[in-house]
Amino acid sequence: VRVHQKSLSQWFFKITEHAERLLRNLDTLDWSDSTRTMQANWIGRSEGAELLFKTPADTPIPVYTTRPETVFGARYLVLAPEHPLVDEVTGHECKKEVGNYRRHALQKDVVTRKVGDREKTGVFTGTYARNPATGETVPVWIADYVLMEYGTGAIMAVPGHDERDFEFATKFGLDIKQVIKPAGDEEQLPIITWDGVAANSGQFDGLACKDAAAAITEWLEGQGLGKKQVQYRLHDWCISRQRYWGPPIPIIYCDHCETVPVPEEDLPVLLPEIEDFKPDESGVSPLARHEEWYRVPCPKCGKRARRETDVSDTFLDSAWYFLRYPSTGFDDRAFDADLTTKWLPVNSY
Repeated sequence: VRVHQKSLSQWFFKITEHAERLLRNLDTLDWSDSTRTMQANWIGRSEGAELLFKTPADTPIPVYTTRPETVFGARYLVLAPEHPLVDEVTGHECKKEVGNYRRHALQKDVVTRKVGDREKTGVFTGTYARNPATGETVPVWIADYVLMEYGTGAIMAVPGHDERDFEFATKFGLDIKQVIKPAGDEEQLPIITWDGVAANSGQFDGLACKDAAAAITEWLEGQGLGKKQVQYRLHDWCISRQRYWGPPIPIIYCDHCETVPVPEEDLPVLLPEIEDFKPDESGVSPLARHEEWYRVPCPKCGKRARRETDVSDTFLDSAWYFLRYPSTGFDDRAFDADLTTKWLPVNSY
C-alpha cells in the first residue's frame, strides 16, 4: 500500500507561547530529577541565531543555527523538500530532478527521515546563495534529512564541524572548510567541540567559541543579516482528528463571517447517531458526509454555514476529567469552583 502525506487545515493549542514558562515551572514540581530533565529536553530550549543567506534575486533564506561561530565554514545550504522557497530558487534545468526528489521524499514519514545513520540523499537546486559572513556564494540543495518542523526548514551546512553535513559533503564532493581550532590535538574532521577557538574566520580568529558566537551574531545583526534567537523543540499541540469518535471542535465556518465559535448556549456539540462512521480514503472526517449535522445556520448572520468536522484528540477530554470528581452533583457546569479549590489539587501521588 502506498502512503501519501497530505497537508490539512487543523486546530492546535498554542503551547509554544508558554514554552519558557513551562520550562521555568519545572523547578516548582515535586518530580524526580530524571523526569524533570526529560521534560526539559522535550521542551528543548536552545540559544542561537537566525542568519540570512540571500540568493542572486535577493531572496532571503533564513537559517537557524546554535553554532553561529561556524558561519565562516558554511559551504552550502540545505532546504527541506517541502520548504516554500524550493520552487522559487530551483533553476529551470534542475526542475525535473528536484520535482522527482520532492515527490519521493514526501512519501517518507517524518520518523524515517529523522534516522541519523541512514545514507544521505539530496539534489542541487541550481541556485546559489551568499554567505552573510564571507560574501562567498554557496550552492543550495534540498535533502530529506532537513525537516520543516524544526527551525526554519533550512540549514547552513558546515561540514567541517557537523557529522551529517560532513557525510553529505563527502558523498557529493562539496567543499569542506575548518573554522574551529580545537583546544586539544584533534585535527580529523569533522571537529565538533565548544572547547576551541575560531579559525579562518576573519577578525574573529582566536576568540573562544562562545565569545565568537556572540560577537559574530552581533556583527551580522548590525548588517541586517542576523539576529540572536531562542528556539524550542516543543511544538504546538495538534488536537484535530479526522474521525467520528471524540468531542467535536465547536467551530462553524461561514462564507461571510469566516470562522465563528459555536455559541456557549449551544454547547456541547453532540455527535450524530450514524452508522457509516468509518473514515475513507479522502482523509476527511466521516461527519462531513452527514448533511443534516454538517450544514447549519451561521450564529452571526444566519446564512448557510457548515460545522468543523474534525473532532479533538481523545486525550484532550480525558486530561481534565479528574476535576469533575468532586462536582458530579450537577450538570449545568463542568465543575464547581469552591469544591474544586477545597479538594484539589492532589498534593502527592
